[in-house]
Amino acid sequence: MRLHIARDGALSFHQQLRQQIIFFITTGELPIGVEMPSLRQLERDLKLHRNTIDRLYDELVAQRWLCRQKDGRPPIVAYPKPPQLEISGESVQSLVDRLITAAHAEGMALDDIIARLRERGATHVPDHFLVVEPERGIGEVLKYEVQQTTGEAPVSYSVSELRSRPELLKRAALLVPAYLADLLDFVPLAQRTSMTLLVYSPFGGYMEKVRHLAEPTLIGMVSVSGPGMKTMSGVFAEAIGARHQLLPFFVPWPPKDCGRVVIKKLSCEELPPDNDVRRIGLEKLAETSDERFNSSWHTDLPPASRDDLLAVDLLFCDSITRKHVQHPKCLHYRLLSQESLQLVSAVKLAKKNSSTH
Repeated sequence: MRLHIARDGALSFHQQLRQQIIFFITTGELPIGVEMPSLRQLERDLKLHRNTIDRLYDELVAQRWLCRQKDGRPPIVAYPKPPQLEISGESVQSLVDRLITAAHAEGMALDDIIARLRERGATHVPDHFLVVEPERGIGEVLKYEVQQTTGEAPVSYSVSELRSRPELLKRAALLVPAYLADLLDFVPLAQRTSMTLLVYSPFGGYMEKVRHLAEPTLIGMVSVSGPGMKTMSGVFAEAIGARHQLLPFFVPWPPKDCGRVVIKKLSCEELPPDNDVRRIGLEKLAETSDERFNSSWHTDLPPASRDDLLAVDLLFCDSITRKHVQHPKCLHYRLLSQESLQLVSAVKLAKKNSSTH
């Protein structure tokens, strides 16, 4: 992991660094516990004033992406891990014996004990995937990639939706971007300890393709996530610089108008802000109508023509849009890492009862 700054780019140094650090955390390239570069090191490497870096570190600490160390050393990556069940060390047989003894003391018959166990066990057997989404567009991409891998059609909800409607968690196998896991303190413990933590795919190889382009180039990116493209504009910034130009295209998803896919063109300045998912979760804005962002931000954007798309020399597509965009040089960026997809594939689901679903 190496941070880069475009001195002649459109984004501020603060935005570039923030988006890169958060993206590296979501991909696991900055894992929990790793120490961030010191102010002196970044000041030397990036030619930035240390106050700029210190202010950014303060912001990321306040949002619990990072954690300050008591000895004055640089902060570490430290969003908390989800809690684990404590195992007493007793054998199953001894636990069964104690259960029977306690049940008899309360006058409970053996059949009642068995019925209770079956009832409790059934509530912990998942029959569908539930993606915890940081924002709607990213949630759509995650659902699509999970379905392509497993053949199962997941549902997706935000942290706030799940907090306000806990019934949505019933019989769900939770698929959670790792950086959201500690915000799910309201989820039953047994369900939290069995959820699958997801990380995103690194982007370094794609960056190298851009850096090695021989001529100034128009580079496009097309996605169903506006905030996702905002984050990627910060990751892309150094490779793009002033030599190339980055042009975003947005696809509202799922499509309306009888399923017709619409591609809209915009500028990087028109992208919505990346979502401060840590702040949202920490301040528990579950009661607001939609804390993520104004979902109609793209309503007035003009549609893109075929010529608009063909004008770009290289086009980055997410997993959904790659099927709907025709371009001779289309590069597919799969959001979920291969390791995450393998973990999802290993999750066993119970067969759904058609009378209840």
